[in-house]
Amino acid sequence: MRKVSEMLDSDQRTYARVLEVLRAFDRQSISLGKVIADLEALLGALSATEEYWKVRMSKHWAVLEDAFADALDKEVKVLPDLHKKLVEEAVRGLEKDVLERINLPPTTEANVVSSPPKA
Repeated sequence: MRKVSEMLDSDQRTYARVLEVLRAFDRQSISLGKVIADLEALLGALSATEEYWKVRMSKHWAVLEDAFADALDKEVKVLPDLHKKLVEEAVRGLEKDVLERINLPPTTEANVVSSPPKA
């Protein structure tokens, strides 16, 4: 596994952007459709990443796309619970893979949610 220092700057920025997209989705700042479009572009932009990493990440992306397409086909505005669970698992999988790729510990709710300032 490459270390961040050995990774191309453009790939480092791409991985950071993937994390931004996933966190924006967690905050409900962007839609699932936007996540899918952004991730497709970002995954395609990785230049020095081994093919197996792209395939691994694409599998998670495909789950998002399938859940979204199914919801569109059924003309539902809110994802069914099963789809929500699959989407959540795929988002967590993508986040875990990216953090592993750039050698950072996985996030936890405790370190994602900011704590109130100390008095």
